[in-house]
Amino acid sequence: MQRRFKVRHTLSATETLVNFTVGLRYEDLPAEVVEKAKLCLLDSLGCGLAGRRTRLGRVIVEHVKETGGARQATLIGDRTKVPCAQAAFANSAMINALDYDETFENHGHPGSSLIPAALSVGEHLRVSGRELIEAMVAGYEISTRIGAAIQPSRGRMSEVWFCGTWHTFGPAAAAGKLLRLDSLQMANAFGIAGATSPIPTGGPGGWGPRPQTWVKEPTAWPAYEGVLAAQLAKRGFKGNRIILDGKLGFWRMAGSDQCDFDAMVKGLGSIYRILDISFKPYSSCRWTHSTLDAVKELAESNKLAPERIREVVVRTFPQHITDLTDYEPATLVDGEMSTPYTVAMVLLGIKPGPDWFSDRTLRDPKALSLAKKVKIEVDDEATRIFVKDRKMVSTVQISIDDGQRLTARKEYAKGDPKNPMTKDELLEKFRTLAKQTLTASKTEKLACAIEGIETTGNISSLALRFH
Repeated sequence: MQRRFKVRHTLSATETLVNFTVGLRYEDLPAEVVEKAKLCLLDSLGCGLAGRRTRLGRVIVEHVKETGGARQATLIGDRTKVPCAQAAFANSAMINALDYDETFENHGHPGSSLIPAALSVGEHLRVSGRELIEAMVAGYEISTRIGAAIQPSRGRMSEVWFCGTWHTFGPAAAAGKLLRLDSLQMANAFGIAGATSPIPTGGPGGWGPRPQTWVKEPTAWPAYEGVLAAQLAKRGFKGNRIILDGKLGFWRMAGSDQCDFDAMVKGLGSIYRILDISFKPYSSCRWTHSTLDAVKELAESNKLAPERIREVVVRTFPQHITDLTDYEPATLVDGEMSTPYTVAMVLLGIKPGPDWFSDRTLRDPKALSLAKKVKIEVDDEATRIFVKDRKMVSTVQISIDDGQRLTARKEYAKGDPKNPMTKDELLEKFRTLAKQTLTASKTEKLACAIEGIETTGNISSLALRFH
């Protein structure tokens, strides 16, 4: 395939990524990349339509609607239009509200930030579906490469861990692409985005005591800052045009102790990291998913009634104990970040999504009693694998009333690129989530519009299907 751009490795990382973003064209994209981008859009909008119904989503939407401003971009699940950056902020928060959105190598949720940015700016500028896909792919490649390259060492990760920091570059790239920034303007946008990205908020110091912060990774603030960075750069605002480079580059600002610059740029234009995106079959922290897969397998294959269960022992990596053990979650975010609680949801056969975190479910004595039967133990092998490869191995043993001990081990959680969800499974997930806000007819029309998005001349028509 002949390409319209070239990557020159003699350039700095910032220059290389900027030139890639400006030079990327839809015609250069492999068919599998276009298809993956459409699935990411489908999944994100489904999550957003369901997230609109959560208390977290309502708080964000009510605030943004009160602030008002130019009618530029549509809020998911609402007829209201607000300025692009505010729409990106609110829609990102809704997409991430249930923790049901896609992930990248267990590092974060890049699509939750960059897709709302691309949609808001794209709707305002009335761009084509091909331009939207082009911008999304650019955003994914930029954010995921930066995110992977600046991951801290094991020792540093025990002190500071981050997602929202590098997320900001994805929205900046996507919005800047749609605003048709030139190389100098895009470099300024990257500089502004990096300088205004959120501080690290994950891990031991950031998540804090229960009930947990609703800021979460975060995803919404990077969406806002990324759009704003691109808009300001378009008007001539200056940013640090070497923001990613050198010993004092962005990786230092983000709190990391290492940076792999080669990994940041290697294979640009031929290796697409969007293909490494994982989709979620459960509305909870990705780190719980291998455990939930094992629990689901044992429950379904043995037709286990919840009342037969005496104990559930989970052997896995230690973050389940330090970050994911909450036997009585107070809010949806606490529930999303609780291995015992989500295990109880699977055993009870409750469908993932809003029903897991309704006030009634969070306070259901049956669910809480079942959660208290879950015991988490550190497994040395799982810990070693997690540290080395970020792979989430989990072994689950369920003891039942007749004395049997049922065991299952999972290495690649469902949705991982090595154990992917099928397109039909993703469509079913979308339908289930979208129907929280839309009628069945509108849900199908939105799914069809996304399936054929590359033929759409003006994506503002897509936004008409958000409510």
